[in-house]
Amino acid sequence: MPFWVIYHSHTTFTTAAERDAFAASITESYDTIPAFYVAVSFIPLSGSHLYRSGKQVSNLDRPFVRLVVHHLARQSTDHVDGREAGFARGRLLLDRAIEAHVVDKGYLWEYTISEEDRNSWKIDGYMPPPFGSEAMKVWQARGCVGPY
Repeated sequence: MPFWVIYHSHTTFTTAAERDAFAASITESYDTIPAFYVAVSFIPLSGSHLYRSGKQVSNLDRPFVRLVVHHLARQSTDHVDGREAGFARGRLLLDRAIEAHVVDKGYLWEYTISEEDRNSWKIDGYMPPPFGSEAMKVWQARGCVGPY
């Protein structure tokens, strides 16, 4: 499960259409896992509750977006070329997903990717099948969890 938590200035992502488009871009970027693994949460913060460089964001020239992405379904160590290549792939995936919705709009932004042990994860009461397994492909085709 990639779980995206998007903390943002209350002046950004104000319409459902903006949030829908961004969440769709994020979900589409994870084409090797079931779409229902992807969760996105938008957390608007007023300028008086969000600081950067010791200043209220409402006093900055541009809105600020902070993305925290938790990866459980797949780890950088799963990458065939090793951990560093896995992290590089993860950063590239995030960069592409946020480009049109954050970068191109000129927002100030930063992100963090954390990786959690997939053994600590359950979805709708099930331990997810191993990455790339036939069971995972069944879940992906069905679009929901189930026995395997």
